[in-house]
Amino acid sequence: MMKRRVSRTARMALWMGAVLAGMAMVHGAACYANGLADREGPGLIAGIVEKMVDPSKMGERLAGAVVTVEKEVWEEKGDGGSSLQAMPELTTETAEDGSYVVRNIESGSYRLTVSAEGLRAAQNYTWVDAGHSVALDFTLVPDYEEGVGTVKGTVIAGEGSEKAGQPLAGAQVEARPPASLQGPSFSTLTDSQGHFSLNVPAGFEEITAWADGYESLVKPVKVSANDVVELNFVPAVQKDYEGD
Repeated sequence: MMKRRVSRTARMALWMGAVLAGMAMVHGAACYANGLADREGPGLIAGIVEKMVDPSKMGERLAGAVVTVEKEVWEEKGDGGSSLQAMPELTTETAEDGSYVVRNIESGSYRLTVSAEGLRAAQNYTWVDAGHSVALDFTLVPDYEEGVGTVKGTVIAGEGSEKAGQPLAGAQVEARPPASLQGPSFSTLTDSQGHFSLNVPAGFEEITAWADGYESLVKPVKVSANDVVELNFVPAVQKDYEGD
């Protein structure tokens, strides 16, 4: 049975990839937000909004995006139960540098929605304490595109393997949306020649390839309807892997 093991090195690489792709300015936004908060007054939420044009590159700062902040409260129902209600609170727009600041935030749980014309809206949730600041960044991608595209390629054994340079049969390949988006995932196994082919919805996808005893590799792609994207993976042997 195939086991998915990701080494410390691979986990760090994946984490760094996520930072560069979708959260490039988290630390800067955090410092900026902390500098704005009044420790004795209401809290605030601040951050950076970017748009993803090319999944292999950092996002571009997005001006004019609408940021809506809704406070979540529990409302008692007549039957003795309760339901979670989003109460409209504050709306602002991002500045020329893609930054936004929402002030006068009372303590509580909040839902943030960021939208812009031609881009897919994004949501996130956070808790804000009075007198404290929260840094929350967003990366928007182009709006949904109808249709299906194909991702295909080959997985080849890499460095440290006795089969280095040869096709890797039985490797698992998975396509899923980036972490900031929602959507279904699709997976398949490579054939005896290391080939794979996946039909996926048009849009941004992260393609992951792994095999027992090998490093896990991730490549971001943009798939257009009726288009074919070719990717090749050459995973190295996992240095700290312990076989069955």
